Amino acid sequence: AALAAAALVAVVPSAAAAPESAWEMNATEQNATAPPSLVSAASVAGCPPPGFASQQRFDLGDFVHRPWYVQQRMRGAGKTPSMSNLCIVVVYDMRPRRSFWGYDITLQVRSRDDRFPHAWSSRDDFCARIRDRYTGKFTVAKCSTPSVFAGKYWVVAHDEQEGFAIVSGGPPTRPSSGVGCATGMGNDSGLWLMTREQRRDEFLLEKARSRAMDLGFSLSVLEDIYQGECSDINFDGDFHV
Repeated sequence: AALAAAALVAVVPSAAAAPESAWEMNATEQNATAPPSLVSAASVAGCPPPGFASQQRFDLGDFVHRPWYVQQRMRGAGKTPSMSNLCIVVVYDMRPRRSFWGYDITLQVRSRDDRFPHAWSSRDDFCARIRDRYTGKFTVAKCSTPSVFAGKYWVVAHDEQEGFAIVSGGPPTRPSSGVGCATGMGNDSGLWLMTREQRRDEFLLEKARSRAMDLGFSLSVLEDIYQGECSDINFDGDFHV
């Protein structure tokens, strides 16, 4: 959205309401069907491509159990926690219970400043609410923002064996200047290509880019994130990367 990263009408949750479990789910947002296999569907039938869907049979436990390194992201995504282009790494930290504002996950984001001496910065003020844990649908915003105002944050591809994931700000709803579609630039915006390993693997990144194109996304909106000289980063808790 980062990670990357990572944004906004309904009634604000009552303070007296008991928080739901972090693993308790709302009803599925929609009955998704299999995504198209060719990007040509986007250019012929419009945006989003017919049948566009998030990841089916999504495994939330697999997705959150290790850090993700952002290799490419959409330029100017509204809810990206870090605007740096250096060493962006995201940890999804499950909360023991849903927060007062309705969030289940805290996004821990670390990155280096683009400017010399490239100091590390740390943010944990973005949170996610699970909307459908079985198809990878979340909404994300500042943790202090009621979750009813949060923007879409969908895992549209997750291959744990290959070690990559693609996250978008919901369906790509507008035609891109290149081939394919892109998300908007407001609340429901963003596209992130992430890998489990920090070191850039061109072959694996090309697989992720090909998957994104198959889903109907334009690759022209993406920018590279530099993941070199990032080994001195630390996370709180059990994560040391």
